[in-house]
Amino acid sequence: MRNHKTYLLLLGILFCLIVGCDELPEHEKFQRPDWLPGKLFTTVSVQENLTMFTECLRLTGLDTIIDVSGSWSVFAPTDEAMKLYLSENSYASISDIPLDELKKITKFHIIQNPWSLEQLKSLGVNGWKAPDDANSNPYAYKRETILKNSDEKYWIKRANKKEVIVVDSTISGNYKMVFVQSRKYVPIFYDAYLTKNGITSEDYKFYFDRVYEPGNVFYAGAKILKADIFAENGFVHVIDRVVTPMLNAKEILDKKEMVGESYKLFLEMVYLVLSEI
Repeated sequence: MRNHKTYLLLLGILFCLIVGCDELPEHEKFQRPDWLPGKLFTTVSVQENLTMFTECLRLTGLDTIIDVSGSWSVFAPTDEAMKLYLSENSYASISDIPLDELKKITKFHIIQNPWSLEQLKSLGVNGWKAPDDANSNPYAYKRETILKNSDEKYWIKRANKKEVIVVDSTISGNYKMVFVQSRKYVPIFYDAYLTKNGITSEDYKFYFDRVYEPGNVFYAGAKILKADIFAENGFVHVIDRVVTPMLNAKEILDKKEMVGESYKLFLEMVYLVLSEI
């Protein structure tokens, strides 16, 4: 008799759960708002002044990535910015840019994770900042893009319990180390970061050949014109310049196409000195 009552009780509970619950996908709060265009590629493509960057995403195949999965922030140059880039580099159209180069440029305009403008200005190097932790948690200014450095192999020598890069393989430890999937970073500048670190508008101009305008946020040398365009999987921020991938110190010293200037010998000296430490 007791088992029969237990069975009826469980059956009643199950009936209540089935009748009382809506289908989650059909519940109003799970529906996409009418004002939200879709995921990131769709959101970029419906903006009137981003048609050329939309083409960049399509030609590089990134449309099939950012419109499917993942969470990103896209910094999209306006059509005017894209036209200026084409003119400065003697390209007639987007399709004239070599595909490898186009992929590098386009990927450099996409960073990991969805960040709103306010979040970009309030993150610290160790995560979220509080108003009173400016000293212990300095402002973060660079973000990880989806552009990866090329894989590189280095001869390695162990000295004083440290591993150092050497140029001459004959003095190495007879093995190589491969550095893979190192991401390119992009700096983001805003008032609080400049003030805290004593950086002036002239300092900014020295590197990016434009005046820093207080009250704005700059993606490297590009000013954010319109921020926080919502997408299902991130944000789109409209910028006024195309930002080319920035070189790290090693790449600058190792750059071979510089006319009349070369730092390759200096770089080799750095490696040799490190090998003696």
